[in-house]
Amino acid sequence: MHYLFTALRAEAAVLIREWNLKPSDRLNACYENGSAVLSVTGTGPLSASASCGAVLAAYGCSDNDIVINAGIAAAVNGGEADRIYAVNKIHDIASGRDYYPDLIPLSSCPEAMLYTGAVPFVKEEAAQYRNDEPVVLYDMEAAGIMHAASGFLPPHRIRVLKLVSDFGDTRTLQFDPAWAETIAEAVQRDLSRMETVPPCPQKQTPDCDALAGELHATTAMKRRLEQALRYAELAGLDWQKTAAEYRKAGLLPAKDKQAGIQLLERLIYDLQN
Repeated sequence: MHYLFTALRAEAAVLIREWNLKPSDRLNACYENGSAVLSVTGTGPLSASASCGAVLAAYGCSDNDIVINAGIAAAVNGGEADRIYAVNKIHDIASGRDYYPDLIPLSSCPEAMLYTGAVPFVKEEAAQYRNDEPVVLYDMEAAGIMHAASGFLPPHRIRVLKLVSDFGDTRTLQFDPAWAETIAEAVQRDLSRMETVPPCPQKQTPDCDALAGELHATTAMKRRLEQALRYAELAGLDWQKTAAEYRKAGLLPAKDKQAGIQLLERLIYDLQN
């Protein structure tokens, strides 16, 4: 089963139409077609978490299933208007907890880090959320979805896709129907990719400390590296051979953290293509 969660019905409109989803008899604000369930959670992390948990419990979510949270978000730093991003890290402002959706395999979208808060983002507060990540977004649901879905599924079966609708201004007062088209296209593409990965890989996380050191990896970078190497082992790929080739070519060790960031992205691409 595919489970889709959006805060607003407008975000889900195209998927409801294209997937021929009908109102569910089990839960309110829920639509289904036998192979997919879409829930309109309402705004805010608590509503999102409660809705997600209720839906996954009611329908008997299993390791074979996939959860996607898709919708609009504000851009705090970087990010292009009307472009959709796959979230690789979520920071829950209320609890201080971090979540790391495994982007296995790679998303069809560029990546971003995201903050989830209980109140809308305003651009005057941007400074407190900026960090070293090139693209930083802000929404009100993703952490709630991750918290609830993580009780049912491994991280690589959960994906968060966010479209930049505004920059903390009033642009979202009018929802652009084109956003729903973009969201639907990204969901369809990433679902196709996620379906190719075994539902429950139980392999031990590869020992990547040495390689992480050569990349000058931060904690977030090391988490992404572990994800990529685990995927490589599941796919029967020799990541150690690839790393050795990088060393032979003089790419490793990276000269600094910035070079390490670029090299990590190259390594991930090489292992998944």
